[in-house]
Amino acid sequence: MPLLASQASRGVEVLGLVVTLGALPQNVTPGTVVHFTGTVKSDGVGVVADVHVWHAASGTDVASHYSGSNGDFDVPWAVPWTVGSGAWQTTLPCASHEFWAWTEGAEQSNRRSMSVAYPTRIRDLTVPDSVPPNIPFYVSGYLEYQTASGWTPLVNKRVDIRYNGSDFGYDITRDDGYFIKSSGIPTTGSQTITAEFAGSTSLGTTSARLALPGLLPIAVPLIAGTALLVLARR
Repeated sequence: MPLLASQASRGVEVLGLVVTLGALPQNVTPGTVVHFTGTVKSDGVGVVADVHVWHAASGTDVASHYSGSNGDFDVPWAVPWTVGSGAWQTTLPCASHEFWAWTEGAEQSNRRSMSVAYPTRIRDLTVPDSVPPNIPFYVSGYLEYQTASGWTPLVNKRVDIRYNGSDFGYDITRDDGYFIKSSGIPTTGSQTITAEFAGSTSLGTTSARLALPGLLPIAVPLIAGTALLVLARR
């Protein structure tokens, strides 16, 4: 049976999806919730898409979330100690890491970098309740950094000590993270003693504070890498 040729046609629009990843914090610590933000657009118009964020070095899909109707996305991610598995497992502290975002039908987004640092703390900061002016006394404590298994002494690091912002001196931590410094204060009245470790990134300074004389320390939880003792009079 002879058959004649036939055809049908219909237009289809091929969308050019572009994913753009926004800026990331410069430095974070494990446990911090980072928000990967950006846009998914087709020909300049925002679209809904399933956005995935990848850790470049390990090739790990670390988090995903849908963009809104305007194309904006916000993908939260609690920073872990490691990402990936097997030979590709990567310990996040302490290094800079690249991330990129992607959705089906799009190329990889631009890459953004973020450094992950170890949290530090100063514990058991000790000073006398009261001292005479210009008479040397000891200030001591322990400097530690946190790993996945707990707190560990931070060895051979400088800890600066100040009173009301003035220089008291410094010490280098021992094998157990211990530091101790002896000096005197010429000024009478209540003084705040501060021990500070400057750190090795721009995350900021880890410090502990005590005041004297006649003040009772009230411990509060460690917040954002700073050990702070709140003080109340006896």
